Amino acid sequence: MKLPIKVPYPPALFTSGEKKWAVCQNVRVEVPMSTTRENVGEFLLFEGYPQPDPSENGSWEIPGSKGNLYKVRQRSGQWTCECVGFGFHRKCKHITKAKELK
Repeated sequence: MKLPIKVPYPPALFTSGEKKWAVCQNVRVEVPMSTTRENVGEFLLFEGYPQPDPSENGSWEIPGSKGNLYKVRQRSGQWTCECVGFGFHRKCKHITKAKELK
């Protein structure tokens, strides 16, 4: 396995007994017990959330918690997302993330 492995979210560290793991979604890598949040990037590398594509002004692709990509759009001050949560609640975490990137 070639390290570091690129992951879509910031990795977490998990200790179980005498072992420590760097984890992100379904990716799990055993790491030395001395591994910290500062150097976990040697094993699992999070390069940041996708930035807006300048060719599609007002449109972002935001990763969901299970790895799906959702298109978030802003048009005339109105935000929309193609995820199920937005369909039910008219708000979602993908829109929140897109607003942070704006």
